[in-house]
Parts: sequence; C-alpha cells; structure tokens
Amino acid sequence: MIMKGELKLKKILFICTGNTCRSPMAEAFFNDLVQKDDILRNKYHAVSAGISTIDGIEASANAQSIMDSEWQIDISTHRSCYVSSENVGEAFLILTMSQTHKEFLLENFPDASGKTCVLKEYIYDPQKSGGEEGQAQNPEISDPYGLPLEVYKDCANELLEAIKALIDKLKSQQE
Repeated sequence: MIMKGELKLKKILFICTGNTCRSPMAEAFFNDLVQKDDILRNKYHAVSAGISTIDGIEASANAQSIMDSEWQIDISTHRSCYVSSENVGEAFLILTMSQTHKEFLLENFPDASGKTCVLKEYIYDPQKSGGEEGQAQNPEISDPYGLPLEVYKDCANELLEAIKALIDKLKSQQE
C-alpha cells in the first residue's frame, strides 16, 4: 500500500510490454475515474510498468495525443518503468494486458500468483473473478504501438470500458 497524506491506498499495478501505450492509458483512466468517485477516491491508486522496457521512456506520442484530445487526460509526464519486485510486492492487485504478460509475471515473481490476472479476465470471467459470464471471449488488449492514431483510439476505448467495469467491481466489493 502507498501513503497519500495519512491515507493508505491500495495500489493496482497495470502491466503491458513497453509501458508506453496500454498500461499508462489504463493507469490514467483508473486514477482519473477513482478521483471522481466518492467511494473509491481514498482507497485506490494505480501505477503501471512494463515487462520489456527500460526506465524513463515517455508515453508514445499517439497515446498522449488520444488521451488528451478525447478525454482531456494528460499523460505527458509519464515515464516507463520496468516491472520490479518492489512494485509487484507493493501491489494489492496486478492486472495485465495479455496472458503472456501474466505468464511472465508469474514465472519471474511467484509471490504475485494470488493477485495477478489478465485485466479482462478479472472483470468478466466468473471463474476468476465473479464477473458476468461470456464477456471475456478475447481477454487480450492488443498493443497499438507503432500503429495509426485510430488504432490507439480503439485501444483506449477498450481500456476505458474495462476500467469502468473494474471500478464497478471494486465498488461492489465495498458494499
């Protein structure tokens, strides 16, 4: 857990490959929505990391552009972070963009096994999370890296839908 003032916030760690597209967008959507939610505001905070990156790379230009133009969310200060035992250990929940990311984490960080899941499986698969059946037919969120802006927009919309479902799931667990 991380401290924010005197509050202990549960950290959600979003994982993708390079930590320049999907996971920074997921992190930004989550933190934006949580800050607007009276129930979750002082309970959760998201961060992100990548399984194949180096520290310090800014979010891709298309990710920055689409987040700013469509949702007025600024991710220009984001810098990539390689997944570490420290950020895995601090995380309450680890959500990956693909099965490959999950497998990498479980192989390299065995202690993460009880708190790591593919994002869309976590929110939609009733076997893994108590979610609604049938919605995780394709649990992968495709990597838009290097593709046209429209692909980034589609990816961001897919992420936003998943993050909204995650927020709803977390809220239902508060009741």
